[in-house]
Amino acid sequence: MRSIRKGLGRNILSRMFETGAAGRRARQIFEVCKEGTVFTKSIKDEEAKKQYDYDADDEFGGSCFVPNSINADCDEYMKLIGCEFDFHGAQDNLVRLNNVVYEFLVDPNDGYRSHLGAVRITPASEHTGFFPNPVAKVILISTDNKESWPDEWTPPPENPYHDGPFSGFYIIDADDYHVWCQIGTEYGDSYYPCFVTHYSPKGTS
Repeated sequence: MRSIRKGLGRNILSRMFETGAAGRRARQIFEVCKEGTVFTKSIKDEEAKKQYDYDADDEFGGSCFVPNSINADCDEYMKLIGCEFDFHGAQDNLVRLNNVVYEFLVDPNDGYRSHLGAVRITPASEHTGFFPNPVAKVILISTDNKESWPDEWTPPPENPYHDGPFSGFYIIDADDYHVWCQIGTEYGDSYYPCFVTHYSPKGTS
């Protein structure tokens, strides 16, 4: 079954390379998988339409290349790797650090696979449900930037049943390195990556 699925994937990919936004998308995913890039910079069309600079020409099959406004948010977010923040909690795909909320957007790919597509940055004043006071000091860690890792910290062990490494971000406690959040792309199967957002509050003592 694996060899059949792999062959089908190759044929579909080669057809997608041919024209239009779908072709650009296929080439982009190929580069993402090859280089281990954290953001694919493709998101659901419905999310792209919320942006003032949405371009319908970038839409393909319910997905869309990120508008320039979200692309800029991704670039700004990456500048924060290794920095320390006040952590006000997380809700599904939303995380509040200091007075800013980071909304992580799924790249739905073909409906069977998904990736971490992008991040949208908005003021905390536009959101409710977070702790008004910080619950921890945290550090933003990227799997692609080992220089952002504290000297004594190592990523959690990989799931032995997964076929590939996790790619994305950890938000860890600045004091004891507890992993508060894990956000990115998990490879439960070589052919089926999955967008994940895990929130792990500390247990009460």
